[in-house]
Amino acid sequence: MLMPLILMSAVLALLIVGMPIAFALGLVAIAGFYVGGGVEGLIQVPLVAYQMLDNNGLLPIPLFVMMGSVMYHGKIGADFFNLATSFAGHRRAGLAIATIVACALFGAISASSLATAATIGALSVPSMLNQGYPKHLVYGPVTAGGTLGILIPPSSTMILYGAATGVSVGDLFIAGVLPGIVLTVLFCFVAMIVARGSKVTPMPRANWATRRAALRQSFWGMVLPAVVLGGLYTGFFTPSEAGAVGIVLGLVVSVLVKRSLPIRDLPRVLAEGTRTSGFLFAIIVASGLFNHLMNEFGMVQRLTEWVVSLNAGPTFVLLLISALLFVLGMFLEAAALILIMVPILFPIVKAMNIDPIWFGIFFVVNIELAFVTPPVGMNLFIVQEIGRRYTQVTFLDVVRSTNPYMLCLLFMLLVLLVIPSLATVLVPMRAM
Repeated sequence: MLMPLILMSAVLALLIVGMPIAFALGLVAIAGFYVGGGVEGLIQVPLVAYQMLDNNGLLPIPLFVMMGSVMYHGKIGADFFNLATSFAGHRRAGLAIATIVACALFGAISASSLATAATIGALSVPSMLNQGYPKHLVYGPVTAGGTLGILIPPSSTMILYGAATGVSVGDLFIAGVLPGIVLTVLFCFVAMIVARGSKVTPMPRANWATRRAALRQSFWGMVLPAVVLGGLYTGFFTPSEAGAVGIVLGLVVSVLVKRSLPIRDLPRVLAEGTRTSGFLFAIIVASGLFNHLMNEFGMVQRLTEWVVSLNAGPTFVLLLISALLFVLGMFLEAAALILIMVPILFPIVKAMNIDPIWFGIFFVVNIELAFVTPPVGMNLFIVQEIGRRYTQVTFLDVVRSTNPYMLCLLFMLLVLLVIPSLATVLVPMRAM
């Protein structure tokens, strides 16, 4: 076990000093192959890389990434925020609630936590500040609401989990619907509690003419997730086909219907989506090399045997996994957590007879925590950067505003443990 621990420590050290995850995993893996088998051991590198990429389960990744890029630049988020504001803005903490609901709606087309936080945050943060919202009420809804982008399908995190485990991505998408709705409601409830005692002047109540206009404006944006998820739920689309349909619909809505995405910007948008996909595939190849090396050293098998020998119940093991992911989430990016830890933890999950679809949702909620956990929580940095454009805001201000929502995510983990059917009840109904 000494060599696997040395390799794991080397990866963590490189990540902590700022090396991109693909290079950190890849370099350590190549070094491990060389130490284990000399120059001949390096022959495994291209073979494992090819094996990792020769996987149809990876096909939805570039499609949903491109769909998210198109919708992000198509400015659909503004329509969702205006719609949510027209219905909730007149309430105490109404803009905070509107922010969370807009994040949930945009998460249904973006597949990304960072894109959701950046898009909705750019709209909601100045609106809340102009309305006189105190700092502790402004930043938390954006930071936490952004995490809904990877729980409400489609989700890039679920696609990576499915690719790493062989679990159906379509089933994972359907399993995330109810937990995503419940977490959205919990976030809104927390926003109302946090707002108690705050001197915030609610916005004037929007009349129904304004609300109907907002509904018309956001109609096409809501059609997209309805078609994509409806097609997946009924079995009419495979995940790959759903991603392709999403791109086409996104281009039609953004370029032709709303005209919010000029044709001259399409090459830049497509190039951005391609770069993001290439980066993700580089991480996938590097993680495949690293995990293949761990298997050769027998680390995964020994760890699984050790956990099973404890004779502990599944709940205790899941709590240990959550604690481990919480600590690692303080220092690692979400992609690193997925692609390093899933191949290590999944054999344990199977040995404990835990539903792999349910565990996928449980794992995603743990990843959500990583997005809002200092010191490396990426949503925290995005929201701080947005806030700096309008006022003096420190990283600590964002963390303090987000803390109540972190408790909400921890509570959601307990809800999934107590009511596991929340994440599985819709799956058997798919395409019945």
